[in-house]
Amino acid sequence: MTAAALGSVQYWEDVADRTWGRYIVAAETDAITEAQAAAPPPKHALDVGCGGGRWTDLLLEHGWSVTAVDVDPEALATCAGRNPAAEPVLVDPHDETLAAADHSVAVVVCIEVLPVTHSDWFCREASRVLVPGGRLVTVAWNRSSLRGRAAGARRRLREGRQHEHYQTSYRPWRRRLVEAGFRIEAERGLCWFPFGRASDSRLVPFCVAVERRLGLCRLPALSPWVLVTAVRGTTVR
Repeated sequence: MTAAALGSVQYWEDVADRTWGRYIVAAETDAITEAQAAAPPPKHALDVGCGGGRWTDLLLEHGWSVTAVDVDPEALATCAGRNPAAEPVLVDPHDETLAAADHSVAVVVCIEVLPVTHSDWFCREASRVLVPGGRLVTVAWNRSSLRGRAAGARRRLREGRQHEHYQTSYRPWRRRLVEAGFRIEAERGLCWFPFGRASDSRLVPFCVAVERRLGLCRLPALSPWVLVTAVRGTTVR
């Protein structure tokens, strides 16, 4: 069997089925499921960076209408084929607005889409498109974590540049989210152990159990990844 091309839709589907991927996907699934259950009307969601359509599929299963957005035509076509009830929207990678009208959606999902989540415009745009009480679910990478610092040091030593994922500390990113009019509803720290994103190590379940036993998920300011659910307030600063 030929391995899927690195970065392709099938590659990420394969990664999600490995031991490390299953751990991450389970946490993300729980967060999105809880957010959609608590969100107000209208029951319309925006899936930013939809990829192959995993989260679009989940939201549709819960009775939502979904606008699925991506910069990759192949990914968007896969999502549309998997979820014909969704509205697919191809966007330009340089866009700095979300593909939705003001106050038109009740859930925004942006899972593992670093260029968007850590952009200067994303928090502001998520606030614009969400109704008051709407939920945002996203993943932030934390440069201030031990793993982030180590990854950054290795990259600077080897290539003379900052690591592409760990460029922002969580606290200032969180502050920007709050300043955009959000209240943090849930924060879960993830990925404390140094497995690669595509790892299929048999040690993953043991390390995940240790992570939970030590309560590391409750230390977002120190966590390498932070899975965030935020509520859009009634007023925006």
